[in-house]
Amino acid sequence: MTGMGKSKSTRIYEVYSGDIEEVIEKKDALLPAFKEALKLFQQKNWSDAITSFTECLHIYPHDRVSQIYLGRSIEFKLDPPKDDWDGSTHMMVK
Repeated sequence: MTGMGKSKSTRIYEVYSGDIEEVIEKKDALLPAFKEALKLFQQKNWSDAITSFTECLHIYPHDRVSQIYLGRSIEFKLDPPKDDWDGSTHMMVK
């Protein structure tokens, strides 16, 4: 993610250790599939990323991060980023 007015990307992590046990278990189960989906996304393999993020949502339908990346994968399949895209998302508002 690149913040508004910034040029350097910042890695963002999701901390869910404080969630209820059921959610922790679902997110732990989701992690291998999500890592694979994210790799496909970063490789600009939009069709397979869409399939993989959809599979992530079958594991845990309420995973907001998978929902966001699924939406971005669909958008990028329709309107791909520039060739020099570094995989980051640029925030337009604070």
